[in-house]
Amino acid sequence: IIQPAFNYAATYQSSYAGWEMCIYPKASALLLNVPIVAEVRWDQYVQNMTTNAWCRFIGWNGRTIAHHQGELYLGKEDTVTKIWSGDSDLGGSSIVGTAVQAFSHFGSFGSNKHVKLLRPHITSTGNFQIAIATAVDYNLGDDSDFFLEPVAVGLGAVWDTGTWDSAIYGSEFTNFQQWYTPNYTHGKAVAIKLRLSASVAELGWSATAVVYEPGGVV
Repeated sequence: IIQPAFNYAATYQSSYAGWEMCIYPKASALLLNVPIVAEVRWDQYVQNMTTNAWCRFIGWNGRTIAHHQGELYLGKEDTVTKIWSGDSDLGGSSIVGTAVQAFSHFGSFGSNKHVKLLRPHITSTGNFQIAIATAVDYNLGDDSDFFLEPVAVGLGAVWDTGTWDSAIYGSEFTNFQQWYTPNYTHGKAVAIKLRLSASVAELGWSATAVVYEPGGVV
């Protein structure tokens, strides 16, 4: 997905100011600062240098980005801000992440599928919000099917506070699995879309169970 996005930006936005690249060793990340709207908006195309996977950061919106003495900094017209630090995004808002899995025909190319239920497997260190939906037939759709719902995660007892022989031992991560009904569910090829939002939790998405009804070839 990064190739067409980069090609488009290089073709139509190459004259805009703010193109810059840097490496952030602490997160094993390569960041490319990309001007989207001249002198108004900048996104970051980010590569995980361990897995080679790419993603896009939005909302930082800085003209320049640099690594200095182990930290990452964002420069705007009149401010410099340390970023990728702490549990919240700029301005103290929650960090929101959106991911889309590859489209799959579930082993039956050309036949329709009616997705009934989705159950993501999430690991979390605290409370978060979740939205899950489907995209079909290589059309990612829009954000109208993303409605964030709160999830309260029980992490066990706090040392020197919980009641001995009664409180549940805590762990670093808690597993969360719950069934959801997606709203747009018919297609030959299906991809899972997931959005997570949190301000004090570390989150992971490892798998999704899918219940669907197979249809005929169209």
